[in-house]
Amino acid sequence: MNYFGKILKFGLPYKKFAFLNVFFNILYALFSALSYVAMIPMMQILFGTTKQTFEPPVYNEMEGIKSYVEGFFNYKITQYMSEDSGKALMFVIATIITLFFLKNIFNYLAMFFITFLRNGVLKDLRNALYKKTTALPVSFFSEKKKGDIRHFFMFLQNVPMLVKKSQKQSHFCLLYTSDAADDLLCVD
Repeated sequence: MNYFGKILKFGLPYKKFAFLNVFFNILYALFSALSYVAMIPMMQILFGTTKQTFEPPVYNEMEGIKSYVEGFFNYKITQYMSEDSGKALMFVIATIITLFFLKNIFNYLAMFFITFLRNGVLKDLRNALYKKTTALPVSFFSEKKKGDIRHFFMFLQNVPMLVKKSQKQSHFCLLYTSDAADDLLCVD
């Protein structure tokens, strides 16, 4: 009863599309978290609680990337606010729009590549079923009930739903991971 393993065997020729889907799903989760975290400076500008930073931050190590990015944004916002607060708000809004745009582009690309995987697996399953059905002797069709044969074809109609459900579950796992990353980025 290892149906998933048998169907997975049909997906091996399309593994590059699976890897591309996973890659773009990870980027989607990353930019999803960043797009919401980027709203914090906009709220700070609107409510006047922006930290004034007059010196550009220095990047030291990978562990301090959160503080570096936060310091860089505070430095840029401080520069723009010294000129014009509207300019600082426009900078933050442009950053948020760019992050949301990239998030949606990566989501689109993930959906684009999973379509090739889903349709390829479905095509190969249908071809295998057709070859198997045409190779069967005529006596098979006279002995079996019509419902038994129809069962095979009904299974093929469920395969796209199975792939879509597994993709939604991977989105849920990636979004859960992005929420955890969001929590890590928001911790002071």
